[in-house]
Amino acid sequence: MTMILRFINNMNRIRNYGYCLMILFSLIMLKTSAQEPEGFVVDKIIAKVDNYILIKSELERAYQDYLTNGGSPSEEARCQYLAMLVRNKLMLAKAEIDSVVVLDAEVDLNTQNRMDMILSQSGRTADELEALYGKTLEQLRTELREQIREQMIVSKMEEEMTKGIVVTPAEVKRFFNKIPRDSLPYFSAGVQV
Repeated sequence: MTMILRFINNMNRIRNYGYCLMILFSLIMLKTSAQEPEGFVVDKIIAKVDNYILIKSELERAYQDYLTNGGSPSEEARCQYLAMLVRNKLMLAKAEIDSVVVLDAEVDLNTQNRMDMILSQSGRTADELEALYGKTLEQLRTELREQIREQMIVSKMEEEMTKGIVVTPAEVKRFFNKIPRDSLPYFSAGVQV
């Protein structure tokens, strides 16, 4: 009987130590969280492919461009843009491995053409465009140049990967015939006048 009482007494002590440790841990966590400086997140890394990172602002900018061009807001569209951006980073990493490069002169030419197109399509002067974006024309050109360089590398890598591939209509038909009918998406008949 004394053995049982001793066991129960030891268990009560262990339980009390456990409560004390839990309270002590909670106080330490409160103290450290209270010491953290107040602040806000400027941007977040949402994906990393090899040495390339994808930040949330890139996804938001691409999605905003989609909406600006008349796309309908949806999580599916946002997810598709995320997949596209990750794929582009993957292609950039592969291009780096395969030593696929684009010339700076080509990038500069495409950047200048795109800047001219943006100015002419917007119908605004350079000063109005700077005021609209809150950046100088040179800052806009620098941002655009990096995007264009990445697009050109991805495009060149896609060409490199798909050169020599020939797909015949018969191969396409065989591929789609292998898919079970119940797995195909349903498209209702539509008429456009």
